[in-house]
Amino acid sequence: MTASKDRFILGMLPVISILAEIVKSFFEESKVMALKNYLCLALVLYLTIRYFKYCIKVNLSIYLLGLYLLVCLIFQNGNLETFNTWIAVFESKWLFPLGFILVFNLDQLKPINKGVLLTGLLFAIFLLIFLAFNIGENQYGGVGGFTVGSFKFTRIYTGSYVIMCLPLLFLTVSGKWMKKLLPVLGLIIFIILVMSTRRTSILLVIIGMAVFALSFLKLLPSYLPKVIVFLCLVAVCFPLYKDILLDQLNKRSHVFIEQKGFDLESETRYEETLAVWNERLRHYDLKVIFFGNHLFDSIGNYDQGIHRERPLHLDINVILHGSGLIGLVIFIFFFAEVLVLFLKIGFQPETTTDRIIWSTFLTFYLAMLFLIFSGGMTTVTHNMIGSIILGATLGLMSSQRKLTDNQNNPKILKPFSFDWPKRAT
Repeated sequence: MTASKDRFILGMLPVISILAEIVKSFFEESKVMALKNYLCLALVLYLTIRYFKYCIKVNLSIYLLGLYLLVCLIFQNGNLETFNTWIAVFESKWLFPLGFILVFNLDQLKPINKGVLLTGLLFAIFLLIFLAFNIGENQYGGVGGFTVGSFKFTRIYTGSYVIMCLPLLFLTVSGKWMKKLLPVLGLIIFIILVMSTRRTSILLVIIGMAVFALSFLKLLPSYLPKVIVFLCLVAVCFPLYKDILLDQLNKRSHVFIEQKGFDLESETRYEETLAVWNERLRHYDLKVIFFGNHLFDSIGNYDQGIHRERPLHLDINVILHGSGLIGLVIFIFFFAEVLVLFLKIGFQPETTTDRIIWSTFLTFYLAMLFLIFSGGMTTVTHNMIGSIILGATLGLMSSQRKLTDNQNNPKILKPFSFDWPKRAT
C-alpha cells in the first residue's frame, strides 16, 4: 500500500467517526459506536506500526501515555466500558505523529482536507435534519428545541473544529463552486453552534479568529467588509433559528436563576477540581497518589460520591484521578513536546499560505490546551480532526523550513530534521 492510500485512510477516519454518530442518532441501541472504535483503532494501529520508527521521533510521550494508561486499566481491573474509553481517546491522539509524517506539501494535504470537508458537510446536513424532525433529546431538557441526535455537549465541538479548518481548506479546494461552498458551510455550522448555546464551542471559534486576526493584522481592513457581510447574513437568518435559540437561552437561564447568579456547570467543575486534587495529593496511599485509581470510571468514585451520576469533566482531572501524578506528568509532557518541536522548527511565515498554515497550527494547539480545562478528550471526531491537522500543519512547516535551509546552506543539518520514510514521499 502506498503512502497516498495511507493519507486517504487518515482523511477518512473522522468521516467514519461522524457516520457512526449519525447512525447512533437513528438507532440508539445500535452497537455501531463500539464497532467504529475497533475499526478506527485497527486502522490507526496499522498506520502507527507502518511508520512507528518515525512516529516516535516526532512525539514519544503520546505513546508512553497510551501504554501507561492501558497498564493502569489492567491493574485496576478495568471493565469493558473503560477499555472502550481508552480506545476512544487514543485512536484520535495517536494521529498527531502520523499527520506530521505523512503530510509535508499541499498536495499531500488534499486527502486530509477532503476528509475534514466531508465531515463538516455531514455534520451540517444531519444536524439540520435532526433539528427539523426533532430527532434526539434536548441537551438541556424539555421537549423539542435543540434536538441534535447524539451530537450533544462535546460532540458539537466537531463543528467548531471544522470552522477552524476553513482557511486551510481554501488552500487545497479547486473550482469556483467549491470555494463558494466553504463560506456557506461555515455560516450554517456557526448558526448551529450559536443555537447550541454551548459557550465552549463558540470560544473555540473565537480563539481561531483571534489567532488569524493577529497573524493577518495588516490585512484586517481588507477583510473587515467580508466579516460585516458574514454577520449580516447571521442576522438575516435569525428568524429561521430564533425560536430554537430563545428556547435554549430560556432553558439555560433556569440554571443561573437556581444558582442565584452562578452557573451550576462551572461551579461544579470548580468543586470537582478541588476535590480531585485534594484526594490525590493528600491520599494516605502513595500508590494512589502516583498511579491513581478508577481510570475512566469516576462516577461515584470522587468527592465521596456526592455528585452522584456526574462523571469528571475536565481532562486534566480525569488523568490525575485515574492515573495519578505519573499520568499527569506524561499528559502535560505531550503538549510540551509538541511546543518544543514547533519552536525547534522555528518556522517564519512569509507568504499568505505560510501564515494560514502557521495560524492553523497555533489555533489547534491553543484549542486543545483550552479543552483540557474544559473537557472532551473522550469524544472522538473533533479530536481526530484536531490531532491530524496539528500534525499535518507542523509537518508542512518542518518540510518548508528544511527546504529553505537546504537551499541556503545544504551542508547544515538542522536538529529537527530526520530521514523521511520512503513510502511517504
